[in-house]
Amino acid sequence: MAAVTLKELAVEERREYYRQWRAKNKDKVRENNRRYWERRVAKKAQAERGAG
Repeated sequence: MAAVTLKELAVEERREYYRQWRAKNKDKVRENNRRYWERRVAKKAQAERGAG
C-alpha cells in the first residue's frame, strides 16, 4: 500500500512540476503546439493524397 501511495505522490509531483514549467514557458508550449498541429495536418493531407 505504501508503494502505491508513493507512486501516486510521484505522479502528482511530476504533474505539478510540468504545470509550473508550462506557466513559465508559455511561448515554448505555444510553439510546440503550433508545430504539432502543422505536422498533423501535413500527415492527414499526405494520407488523403495517397488514398485518392
